[in-house]
Amino acid sequence: MSDYKPLACLPVLPLRGIVVFPGCVTHFDVGRSRSARAVEEAMRADQMIFLVAQRDVQCDEPKKTDLYSVGTVAYVRQILRLPGDNMRILVEGKYRAQLTDMIHAEPYLFARAMELDEPGYHAAVPRTQALVRQAHQLFEQFIDLAVKSGQENLLQGSSTDDAGELADFIAQNATFGYEDKQRVLETLPPVHRLELCIRMMAMRFPRYCRGGFPHSDISGSTLICSSPKLFAAYHVLHRLLMPRHSPCALFRLTYDCFTNLSQPY
Repeated sequence: MSDYKPLACLPVLPLRGIVVFPGCVTHFDVGRSRSARAVEEAMRADQMIFLVAQRDVQCDEPKKTDLYSVGTVAYVRQILRLPGDNMRILVEGKYRAQLTDMIHAEPYLFARAMELDEPGYHAAVPRTQALVRQAHQLFEQFIDLAVKSGQENLLQGSSTDDAGELADFIAQNATFGYEDKQRVLETLPPVHRLELCIRMMAMRFPRYCRGGFPHSDISGSTLICSSPKLFAAYHVLHRLLMPRHSPCALFRLTYDCFTNLSQPY
């Protein structure tokens, strides 16, 4: 039996500072002219678009080499026109795909993308079940500490026990940097993906991780050391462990430091 897969030819929307995951619904603003034309072309066809994060958020006219090779094919649910030439779009991620080649770059990016298969796994293995429980517990702590509204929706959305779906949902909604989220997107085995999310959450919430602060291979630890603002936030986060401080007040500062400022795409 042949393993050949047809390639999808789709308009490409480069993303700055965010990553969209399969099975997740999210919205963001589109401001660049080529990005807006890509959305309009998708709406004229079947409303499918290829969302790919760009490596450098400061690049205004990204080429293929400026984009990550793995992105998400998504369905554009809704468009809201904003003042000026901006628009806000609501998308639903459908599946992971690899950018194979760029067909043209004007008047918008248009490329071929190949769907990536997710390897199977054994959900009944005790270790996998333990990882799922740990991920649920850490994500509930994140919701309690970082989310002011919509907690019920996040808890309901994270109720799945499928390792891959749970990892994608956590990565979409947690305060990971876009580089770390891209690592999760590029990790195809579901259990490995969930392990990566657990390590990233544990890095941000060491109080709830018995194993300490496992940040050795997570790029967020590098960002903390290279940025004075994030370095200060790192130490504020550690002070949460001390009972004489108010966790709510200190976490608000830390959360604000870790949150990326959004830019139009």
